[in-house]
Amino acid sequence: MSDRRIVFVSEAIVNAVTRWVSLVTVTFEDADGGTSALIWTEQVAFLARTGDGSADLPHLRTGTALRLNGLSAVIGGSGS
Repeated sequence: MSDRRIVFVSEAIVNAVTRWVSLVTVTFEDADGGTSALIWTEQVAFLARTGDGSADLPHLRTGTALRLNGLSAVIGGSGS
């Protein structure tokens, strides 16, 4: 199957300041037992730091985790 990749751009704007932009590629691969594996690749450019910048990458990762946690609801999965 060839339709296994989603590519999108996202940006984080806080108080009218673009903090970062990301190019995201999500790829789906066949896995054991008839399931699928999801591979998330994100390339990010930080444009404006928050404070000393030490919290920016953890903040980005938390946002990614939240999006992935909601994925099963969007595609009608069981959420497990």
